[in-house]
Amino acid sequence: MKKKKHERAQRYFERLLEEYPDSIHRIYAFMGIADSIYNQKRYDEAIFQYQKFTELYPMHSAVHSAHFFF
Repeated sequence: MKKKKHERAQRYFERLLEEYPDSIHRIYAFMGIADSIYNQKRYDEAIFQYQKFTELYPMHSAVHSAHFFF
């Protein structure tokens, strides 16, 4: 995502979720998907992803960042 390749980053995060469903990085993949969609200016879909993140991980420290977007 640092190189502004947001679609590619999204695919990698989605792949991580599919191939490693029990990974400790799962939390960051959900937030990464939401961020990459937001950076693609697909705001409605990004809001949905941020809401999904807050529902799945309501106590995570990144929840405050996710709430900022909706």
